[in-house]
Amino acid sequence: MRIPDQSDRSCVLPIAGDAPRSLPQREAALALRLRVFGRVQGVGFRPYVARTAQACNLAGWVKNTREGVTIQVEGTPERLAEFRARLTGEVPPGAKIQQIRVREAVAGLEHGFRIVESDCGAGRPQFNGREHQNLLIEITPDLATCSQCRAEFLDPSNRRFGYALLGCTGCGPRFTIQTSVPFDRERTSLACFPLCAECGREYGSSADRRFHAQNMTCAHCGPRVCLNSDEPPAGTSPPDADLAVLVRAAKLLRAGAIVAVKGIGGFHLLCDATSPEAVERLRLRKQRERKPLAVIFVDFEQLEEQALVDNAARAALDDPVAPIVTLRRRQGCQLAKEVAPGLRTVGAMLAYTPLHQELVRQAGRPLVATSANACDEPMPITNAAACGELAEIADAIVLHDRTIVRHADDSVVRVIGGRPVPLRLGRGLAPLRLSLPLDLPPMLATGGHLKAAVALARGREIVLGQHIGDLATAAARRRYRDTVDDLCGLLDVNPTRIVCDLHPDYFTTRFARESGLPVVAIQHHHAHVASCLAEYGETGPALGIAWDGTGHGADGAIWGGEFLRVDGGKYERVGSLWPFPLVGGDRAAREPRRCAAGVCVAAEQWPLAAPQFTEAEQRLLTQAFDSPHRATVCTSAGRLFDAWASLLGVVQRSAYEAEPALRLEELADEQERGEFTVTLVEQPASGLAASDRFYQLDWRPWVAETQRLLRVGTTPATVSACFHNALARSCLEIARRCGLETVALSGGCFQNKLLSERVEDLLTRGGFRVLAHRRVPPGDGGLAVGQLWAAALRDQ
Repeated sequence: MRIPDQSDRSCVLPIAGDAPRSLPQREAALALRLRVFGRVQGVGFRPYVARTAQACNLAGWVKNTREGVTIQVEGTPERLAEFRARLTGEVPPGAKIQQIRVREAVAGLEHGFRIVESDCGAGRPQFNGREHQNLLIEITPDLATCSQCRAEFLDPSNRRFGYALLGCTGCGPRFTIQTSVPFDRERTSLACFPLCAECGREYGSSADRRFHAQNMTCAHCGPRVCLNSDEPPAGTSPPDADLAVLVRAAKLLRAGAIVAVKGIGGFHLLCDATSPEAVERLRLRKQRERKPLAVIFVDFEQLEEQALVDNAARAALDDPVAPIVTLRRRQGCQLAKEVAPGLRTVGAMLAYTPLHQELVRQAGRPLVATSANACDEPMPITNAAACGELAEIADAIVLHDRTIVRHADDSVVRVIGGRPVPLRLGRGLAPLRLSLPLDLPPMLATGGHLKAAVALARGREIVLGQHIGDLATAAARRRYRDTVDDLCGLLDVNPTRIVCDLHPDYFTTRFARESGLPVVAIQHHHAHVASCLAEYGETGPALGIAWDGTGHGADGAIWGGEFLRVDGGKYERVGSLWPFPLVGGDRAAREPRRCAAGVCVAAEQWPLAAPQFTEAEQRLLTQAFDSPHRATVCTSAGRLFDAWASLLGVVQRSAYEAEPALRLEELADEQERGEFTVTLVEQPASGLAASDRFYQLDWRPWVAETQRLLRVGTTPATVSACFHNALARSCLEIARRCGLETVALSGGCFQNKLLSERVEDLLTRGGFRVLAHRRVPPGDGGLAVGQLWAAALRDQ
């Protein structure tokens, strides 16, 4: 169900597609006061307003506020009408206007048009006699370097030639340097760098591209780059100093060294991506056995020599977000296999700052660019922390003295169904703002234990913060607490409630219980489905298909392959995968062979179909399976993927989360349309109406069928495709039985491109309306959004 927008539209300026309302026809000049909400700070919006007003021959002013931008314009009705039409039609590329509210003001007070000092008042402004609570300021994410700044960096005749930390109104750091709102230089980490005379001239000239650019700097007045110390390199002076550092660092990279580099939201570890020895050395020092490493390229020409780039991937890579995008390697690719062992894909990104661009250009080859942290530890963001923590990993460190206020890992997206889907929300995408059709109380959602990210609700918005990561270490938990405090402070939200997962042992659950605030617990898979619905501003009813590794079920069992009927803040479990036992707890998630043993037991094929164990191991496992206290029953789709990866001999012990599923997907023959037989077992559904049924996908016959196909010489690639296709078919068959028009797909398994596209295709051709993630990560990184939406809908 779509909820109509209930806000007061009586004084809201139309934005897209609506003609501006005619103004009262008076002979004297009129004055209008406009409040503009959305992404209108840190994107050159005030300079744009000033130029537009001057072009329309209007007097007045524009200023930032804690909620957006306020404009006063004075002039004839015709000029005001022109200004209003142009204001929404020609906005800067990074700006996104959510709403404009307008009222008449007193005329005759202004001469000329100017940008005035920002309004930093702590109180919320009154608008038409009502407190304006339902719109938050949108914090602008960091933006990749624009083409004009890149050209300046490479132009020997330009005064910013070789200056690696340049930016303008259309590019450069925002979120990671901002200390508070509104976005002005004095509220960023550039406040300690006063503008030089030349930068001041550019800043004050409305004809200049850097007119009121809050992040502008140059080599004479801005932060500087250095190698292995906090001082500029000896014997150099602006503008040559930065370039000299990068030339020296690139020489080290060409020689096989590992170089740590301070970027926008943290540090990278770089090495030669074409050198097996360099990559293996990096893996050894970083303690990262097989998990794929991202690779950074200087431009599309260099990238397309190594990988296949379709139009959708090209658009994603070329976006100001500049994320990591998963691509298929080109045949004859020169990248070391050690970059992504066992995979045909590579996570690729284009260099998004002059610093990175020059390092790759000077090195003359693609470079591995992975987060500069040891295994399971958070990435450092200060020079001191990096020099201490990375001393045993990096051979050299490229530093600069622009302070990183908050961390932001590189965003990761995957093109699914021709559209980019975020897998990790970081630099360029965070913080993510979702507009919703209902008023939400101020709430904090704590997310999950893996891929942790927090979210805040106030008014009609949810804001999802940046990726924090797994919370296995004390340092990661400190980073989590700091992020909660930082986001609440930046957005000026004081939560009255805190929302968490149902799992009692998650750190995030304990954090919620210890907060002193009223706590609302949301079941894990309900939150996944709700996160998808929130993207579309919907409440249901919908069939939610939530497939992931594990989640604490309402009955205390491990769920993970769920079909839920979601309506508002309520859900009913209407189906699942057939349950199977696991032995070893978390160890089963690291050893796909244990998952295979569990499905073989459920299918009465144990130990015939699981030759991955010695006789002694089989005896111990048999004893464990026979003990109700040692075997845990689950319905996990993620563990089912692990099991088939083991049965097909893909991987028996995983080196990172989702490795078995990822490699099983890559193994599959995408042209194969065969599938295992889909059988649904109907069970009486406790707690539902007597006419309803609970549907279980009985995959057990697939175990014997897999063994039969392998014996007769069928390739594992074909069997993997049949497995994926059968899972997709099961989604369609259960959707038909549930009788709901809308189906929402969520959970980590829907990061699987093959599965997601097959499910969406079958459901769409079957007449269903499919909602799939496009802005919120489908995995646990988006969980906090669903927690907030589900909790809010409980109150309706």
